[in-house]
Amino acid sequence: MIELADRFCILRMSGPGTMRVTTSLAGAGFDVWTPVETQVRRLPRSKKTAEREMPVMPTYAFAPADRLRDLLAISAALDSQHPPFSIFRHRDHFPLIAARSLLPLREAEERQREAARRRQRESEPIPTFPAGDHVRVQDGAATGKCGVVVEQKGRKVLVAFPNTLMTWEIDALILVSEMIDRSEPKGTAARAAKAR
Repeated sequence: MIELADRFCILRMSGPGTMRVTTSLAGAGFDVWTPVETQVRRLPRSKKTAEREMPVMPTYAFAPADRLRDLLAISAALDSQHPPFSIFRHRDHFPLIAARSLLPLREAEERQREAARRRQRESEPIPTFPAGDHVRVQDGAATGKCGVVVEQKGRKVLVAFPNTLMTWEIDALILVSEMIDRSEPKGTAARAAKAR
């Protein structure tokens, strides 16, 4: 007997309905997935752009094979609350795909999302951090670390971290200022007293 835990069935729908079907079924508790990419499009009669998630493989989506019966019932229902779709069938059976076969698609999707996040960061104005400012790293290998700005050259900020003998060059777009009030005692009690 085939183990269904790591197998997926293939859903079919119209190209424009791909995102509608996956969103609708996901809202009903089905772990439905279709690979997507973020496309940047220029708005009509404007220089502004907007990002929109589009399916990489329109008309296809994947759902766990152990939900096949439920999905068949939904696809056959005349009064379904979901957009129309069908389960891909070959002759007298429903082909199933191993989860590991979908891994390359999932990895490609994640790389594309990371590239979109990078583009978004690069389009933002570059913040400035004067020497001596306390900053916290929001992304990357040093996520969560707090340090002191040594100097900034464009997007690159030289940051010294406590208890280390070295400085790191970090992108300004992943840093935020850490406000340190030296005039007040630290701790929850002090913050509560200040709020009164």
